[in-house]
Amino acid sequence: MPAILVSYGTSFCFTISSIFLTLCLGYHVFVFGVLFFLMRKYLKVRWLAVIPCFLVGFAVIFQESSLSALLPLKGESEIHGRKLAGWTYFLNGNYNNALLEYEKAYSLKKDNDIAKRLGQCYLNLGRAIDCIFLLKNIAEPDYEVIATLGKAYMQQSKYADVVQVYNNAIARDIEQADFAQRIAELAARQGKKEIMEQAIKLSEKYGSPQYKTYQIQGDFYLGVQDNKKALQMHEKALAYNPRSVPSLVGIGMVYYHEGNIKNAEVQFLKAMDIEPENDAIYNNLGALYMMTGRDEEAESYFEKSLKLNPIQTEAYYNLGLIYEKKGFNNFWYATRGDQAMPGHNGT
Repeated sequence: MPAILVSYGTSFCFTISSIFLTLCLGYHVFVFGVLFFLMRKYLKVRWLAVIPCFLVGFAVIFQESSLSALLPLKGESEIHGRKLAGWTYFLNGNYNNALLEYEKAYSLKKDNDIAKRLGQCYLNLGRAIDCIFLLKNIAEPDYEVIATLGKAYMQQSKYADVVQVYNNAIARDIEQADFAQRIAELAARQGKKEIMEQAIKLSEKYGSPQYKTYQIQGDFYLGVQDNKKALQMHEKALAYNPRSVPSLVGIGMVYYHEGNIKNAEVQFLKAMDIEPENDAIYNNLGALYMMTGRDEEAESYFEKSLKLNPIQTEAYYNLGLIYEKKGFNNFWYATRGDQAMPGHNGT
């Protein structure tokens, strides 16, 4: 009886482990793994077990495409290798090299997933038109495609197209609350109160948290220069979510417009502690430092902003002012003007 219990327990644990492994790493990893253990147990020439061991490692990388990737005649190995390399470059912010890898992969296979990554590379390199041309033809876009396409239209100031893309996503039951919020945010920044309120109501219907509503309303009042109401709304948002970066930045913007540089800096630094990769916050801090004559610090923050986001237009403008002060008037992105330009908020 004890032997039966042990056998049953071992079998049960193996079954559970197998299911877990299959869910986490894919069924190819599981199949090759089982093959490895069987060959080690029953083969007299055990070194042959190296073959399924190699296949397990291969399957960890290529997942559900493992078998097709093993067929070099189809070019799948090169496609998946370039996708992997492109994604690595993309995560490290090296969008030019990522673009090269994805373009080569796309030339081998017209795949929607590759097209999506290509579009994201185009967007991050300021090539919004190429991004739109590529992504708008995807028949059934997923969340990432829709979000990227919306940002591309935004870069081109095609706001009607932005709203249409987001409304199509809502109609297809794709993250309704998120895209309704985005419509509300756009309307708030354009000063369109009625459209904003309609979009907020829709987002709340789909479960948008209350602090998001206050964030959006705060942005609206900031845009129409009602600093008192903007401050009230953003403070309400922080009461619900103390880590709301847009509201911390929004309050900082209120102080900035009121000339309270010290308090504005405090708010921007709080926001940066939460989101150290947010390019808009670095630009805002640079604008503050430039206003107080701390040009070296300002230049450093503008450069950090551009490193994080090479198409951050406000940072280019502000850095141009710094170079103009230094007498580099012929520098390629120096611009004319006498006041630093902060971003709208941290989103």
